[in-house]
Amino acid sequence: MHSRRRTSFIVASLLTTAHALDVVLSERRGSGAARRWRVSDRITPLTNQRPSLRSLKAAARDALVPSTTVAPEYARYQAWHVAQDLSTQLRSTLATSAVFQGLGMGSGNAATALAATVAWLSRDASGMVASLAATARLAPRLDGDCRRWRFLGDVCVDAALVIELATPHAPRSMFVPMLCAASVLKALCGVLAGGANAAVAAHWAASSADFAEVQAKGAAVGTLSGLLGLGLSLAGAGLASRGGLGGVRTAWAAFGVLTALHVVCCAAGLKILRLRRLGCARRFYLAVDAVETTGRAPTPAELAARDRVVGAPGGFRAAGASVLLRRVRDRPARLAELLREARGRYVCIGRVVGLLAGATPRDERAALLHARRGVAPDEASLDAIDDALRKAGFDLDARLFPAGGPVLEVEEGVS
Repeated sequence: MHSRRRTSFIVASLLTTAHALDVVLSERRGSGAARRWRVSDRITPLTNQRPSLRSLKAAARDALVPSTTVAPEYARYQAWHVAQDLSTQLRSTLATSAVFQGLGMGSGNAATALAATVAWLSRDASGMVASLAATARLAPRLDGDCRRWRFLGDVCVDAALVIELATPHAPRSMFVPMLCAASVLKALCGVLAGGANAAVAAHWAASSADFAEVQAKGAAVGTLSGLLGLGLSLAGAGLASRGGLGGVRTAWAAFGVLTALHVVCCAAGLKILRLRRLGCARRFYLAVDAVETTGRAPTPAELAARDRVVGAPGGFRAAGASVLLRRVRDRPARLAELLREARGRYVCIGRVVGLLAGATPRDERAALLHARRGVAPDEASLDAIDDALRKAGFDLDARLFPAGGPVLEVEEGVS
């Protein structure tokens, strides 16, 4: 998406004579319309200073559209993201209403203030604990396969809203456990979607000259979609109350339609991301398959179309020493052979790979090829694959294994 750079410039047209100065001064800010003044013996505005529809459109562009060049799929991604946010906002309204109903608000058997406080504190505490646990366990793995982790995070929030919507219809004893379960799923969404969004933000940063502006205006788009969602929620609640459509079946039907819309928009938005980082073994293998069958690597856009968004996130991780030693328990000398075969960069036993200290992204690609083919790739074949990937536009300095994995060190001659 290309838009005009946000600048303020002044153009002066000199209409001078030998005796007097006659100047037309023009000013333009961002993508807004130019303002003009005539300067002679007095200053005369030449443009209407009142806000117009055109100026309002320009103001909206300045608030929401980056003025620098960004990735070509940015506008479509944000459009899907807005639709996704709207569906989540509307469903959150239904779920919140159901939770309040479960607390007894609006009925004759309302919960005591103490019971409601305990339920809400339990909900918050369970979400915090889940967020800490998920961060410790999953944070290093979110960067590589960010599209699938992001989709999984959205599935978690969908499940959380289903549980919240069902709380008024469950036994009273199940209300707090269900509230806590929904909070845990929302916390998982926060970790998964938050980490994956950081990887998407890095993608925008790689294609933009002003990353801070892109981030700020992306957040502004999210704020605008949230405001629109609140307005639609209030309008829908008013129509439902006046038309007698506020029943349980209506709520579940609306929730089902909005959830389907949310899933479709999420998948469609993630599908168009043209990530230049391969990030995980699955995407690397897809690219290698194309090189071996067609002689060229797919472009980031072609790989995005081939790689499914829905599915388990890439789980190929480096193995630790204990796992590798169990594999060579009967033949300990085999470990030395494996080290020599991989030139001391990694250890590959079957499809189990251990990375040695100092292993580079190229070593990771060699290890994955070794694990797939059963033999270490020669330098010529690895060079051919790297050249094809580089020509297609991929970043070969990016890692394929999750950060924070075990790193092996081998010392010889230790007594």
